[in-house]
Amino acid sequence: MSSLKSLARRRTKPVKPRKDFPLYAHRCGQWAKKVCGRLYYFGTWDDPVAGEIAWDAPKYAILEGNDPSDAGPGDDDDLIRKAQPKPHGRTAVLADTRSVHGAS
Repeated sequence: MSSLKSLARRRTKPVKPRKDFPLYAHRCGQWAKKVCGRLYYFGTWDDPVAGEIAWDAPKYAILEGNDPSDAGPGDDDDLIRKAQPKPHGRTAVLADTRSVHGAS
């Protein structure tokens, strides 16, 4: 009887939909792209078009070496959180407990 791991290994990788497709089929079942030594995933093998669309959105931020989560516009709360310095050490613990308990 075959185990699940051996069945997963037998799954064959799909070929690229076209020659200039920017992503490759990673063995985990997702389309992937390696940039500057870091691996990024862009959707499952089932939908290569969605994978390419997911790559197009943060493409320039990733190629420039920036964090792709910072690429898009955020709401005002995101901007405020990014602008505030992060507390260190014991101050960080006190700040966290105050925000949980509602104290200022």
